[in-house]
Amino acid sequence: MKNRFRLVIAVLLIFSLTVSLSGCGKGDGSRTNKPKFISSKASVDQISVENTNYLLSFDPATSTLNLTDKSTGTMYSSVVSNSEDDFSSQQIITSSLVVDYIQQLDNNYKTLYSSDVEKCKISCEAADKVLKVTYIFDDEKISVPVEYALSDEGLSASVNLNKIAEGSKNMVGRISLLPLFARVTNKSENGYLLIPSGCGGIAYTKDGTPKISSMEVYGSDLCEVQSMLWTSQKVYMPVFGSKQDESAYFGIIESGAEMATLSSNVNDSKLGYSFIYPVFKVRGFNKVIKNTSQSVESFIYNEDIADETIKVNYYLLNGENAGYNGMANRYRKYLDKKYGEQTKSKSSPSLSLKILGGVEEKKFFFGIPYNSLYALTTISEAKEMTKEIKTKTGVDPIVQLAGFGDGGLENKKIAGGYTIASKLGNVNEIVDWQKKSVVAVDFDLVNFSKSSSGFSVNGNAARSTTDDIVEQNYYQVALLSANKALKGYYLLSRYDLDSAGNKLSDFVSKNGIKALSCSTLCNVAYSDYGNRKYFAKAGMGSQVRSIISEFKKNTFISNAAFEYAAGMSDYIMDAPIITSKSKIIDEEIPFYQMVFGSRTAVYNTSVNLETDDNYAILKAAESGAGLEYTINKHYSTKLIGSSQNMLYATNYAGVRDRIISEVKEYKDFYGLICNSYIKQHIVLENGLRKTVFDNGVTVYVNYSDKTLTDGEIAVKEKSFLAKEG
Repeated sequence: MKNRFRLVIAVLLIFSLTVSLSGCGKGDGSRTNKPKFISSKASVDQISVENTNYLLSFDPATSTLNLTDKSTGTMYSSVVSNSEDDFSSQQIITSSLVVDYIQQLDNNYKTLYSSDVEKCKISCEAADKVLKVTYIFDDEKISVPVEYALSDEGLSASVNLNKIAEGSKNMVGRISLLPLFARVTNKSENGYLLIPSGCGGIAYTKDGTPKISSMEVYGSDLCEVQSMLWTSQKVYMPVFGSKQDESAYFGIIESGAEMATLSSNVNDSKLGYSFIYPVFKVRGFNKVIKNTSQSVESFIYNEDIADETIKVNYYLLNGENAGYNGMANRYRKYLDKKYGEQTKSKSSPSLSLKILGGVEEKKFFFGIPYNSLYALTTISEAKEMTKEIKTKTGVDPIVQLAGFGDGGLENKKIAGGYTIASKLGNVNEIVDWQKKSVVAVDFDLVNFSKSSSGFSVNGNAARSTTDDIVEQNYYQVALLSANKALKGYYLLSRYDLDSAGNKLSDFVSKNGIKALSCSTLCNVAYSDYGNRKYFAKAGMGSQVRSIISEFKKNTFISNAAFEYAAGMSDYIMDAPIITSKSKIIDEEIPFYQMVFGSRTAVYNTSVNLETDDNYAILKAAESGAGLEYTINKHYSTKLIGSSQNMLYATNYAGVRDRIISEVKEYKDFYGLICNSYIKQHIVLENGLRKTVFDNGVTVYVNYSDKTLTDGEIAVKEKSFLAKEG
């Protein structure tokens, strides 16, 4: 009995040690010294700072921030003046700061406004070109310090979340900085908001129709339970703007973009203004349901706040720069400074191919079901298809090999197990192919459902605020809903992403792989509540940039990339060509391509996966992008129920002739603009679209069913026309 007891104790000790070691080094990032809420005496005097171009002043009595252009005397205010009686009762338009707070288990936020003089005291001081303003809410025991700093082209607003003080009862949930700064008068004839959904959209104010929207930057948090794929397009760029007459405001979220939601309000008659602004979620939550006599829904919030500084830069654009063309130009300069100047690759063919490797197929052995890898395309077959297309079109395409690792397109193991599935070929075949062409192997560092390479589902998956592993679903694209018939998968913990990236770097280096892609890493953002560094999606961008930098000696391709990946890519595939089709968007513009097309070759979403080939080609012509196609060699009707929704449209035998015909027709046009970028984009009054490239080529695109003209230029229905010089 004693020996048996000792054995049990030994097992328990070993288990305890294993658990403690498995978490060793991770920590939870908790603050050891949280700021204590301390009330202070409010400031009464206005303060100001200035530089060569601007004077920045703050009035604590009205919570008003004013920016004055010294050259013109024009003053830009953060709020609507209280003298405008029709609207001054609406607190959001008279507030420079809005704070939403909650209590644990609350379903709804309560809101604090900086303009509420009965609730908010303001303490402020001036430093070198910086105004330090602390908003103090005594009753709620919350204080938020904000720094407003001058720049040569405007100002910035930032909050170090670690310096927010809270009492024991209330928790800060969301923060809105300068919500009215980027505003337009309602029903303005030439006013609009720039909304970066998908490729980019414009919301006009002239028709007076009230519209609102709320869009999370970099998509919804995958670590919060998702039952519905709400939109097919995400916000890929952390920017926003407004334009009226000869002036425009352009905002770039420099830090904390992953935590932001862009909130837009157009033509609300109670407010008098249309505006767009970022709302930063600084705490995550998980929804729980208590089953009593009836189900009660509550929210569990993480105790601590995210470890991040949120910062927004505002640029004032005037004259010919006042509009989305000027905004795109300003954003390009910002990216050049952030990621380094970059010119397009010398190899910028008019075609890219995404070739699919393997997919899971259900089989039966004496009536017992099991899963096996179905070979959609082997490496040798991929080479044969590419060679045929090159021979018949004269274009040597960029190639991405997707789903060639162990597990195929389902990516059951992290990075496909850091190997090439034997049924599809071997790594030496790829390396040999890369000696003559740009051929990238795709690795999934995010999604997995099977333990391997030191990563286990139970020990290395991202966790919610309730410490649960959140299962991800495959979606039925047509229905935008989860496909519950298929087993889900999980997200690698944010802490382990770096390790997965390092292992991939070692694998690539050891095997001499010259080109690669990490498609999912470039277009997902998610939290992990095992560590405060990763709360509310915080730090995803910097983490991904760090991983990609490991491959700076390799050619790197991204897919539908968020800014932080697109800015570091040699090629971008699957660039968005539409918006989320939100009711707030009146016009779609190729803002994504306008920005990143100056840095690298861009290929829009696959032509053969769109409902209309010609429409996709017109979108490519308008945006200066190359054509992309997704193909595979083999197909079986048994795959209809697989996780991949598009296989019916990618069978090479069915699309080969279309590819050859469309590429041959497009390549000469692409030769005119492939080493250029969009200098100006215009939507003419008759709907004809005009794109001017920096080398002097002008492209006209007509999506309508009738011939449209611009002076002597006539463009037939559903076609495009290029004019040199």
